Amino acid sequence: MRLVILAIVTGLLAFVAHGEHHPLPAIVLTVIAIVAVLVRVIMHFLGFDDHAADTLPDRPQARQIDYRQELRLPGHDVERSVRLRHKRDEYRLRMEDSKSPDTSAGTRYKFRILDTLITIGPVNTARLEATLRVEEGMNFDETWYDEACRVIQSYVDSGGAGLHGGQLPA
Repeated sequence: MRLVILAIVTGLLAFVAHGEHHPLPAIVLTVIAIVAVLVRVIMHFLGFDDHAADTLPDRPQARQIDYRQELRLPGHDVERSVRLRHKRDEYRLRMEDSKSPDTSAGTRYKFRILDTLITIGPVNTARLEATLRVEEGMNFDETWYDEACRVIQSYVDSGGAGLHGGQLPA
């Protein structure tokens, strides 16, 4: 905003001082001021502010959890691995039963993480996130993905102990 005010004042001063003899500098500075105002209005309309012009609007500055790790099946716990497969099947049924393209993002992400873990092997959650962002575009929901990673990590580590509303099937 200071730049806009500076450009307008400079344009006015140039016009007052030299307007009669050399109008071109005054015109150029006035055009620059008008363009700066238009850019500022457009940026404000798009949700950008002067103090945060390099961030996207409505985007949290920090992730709530840090899940940047690899998820692995518990090789030493065969029973838990079998229970994780049952949980994956439960998520698949939830998605099929809803028959809606708007199936809960959390369910879709938890299914995708578990399915990748079971069919392919260790899941690099950051890499999977990048893949999902490409596949889903603007529909990708970072909050639900973070929650899905946290839930699946809990299932892998402890069978879901401490989670509210979800446990691995017996």
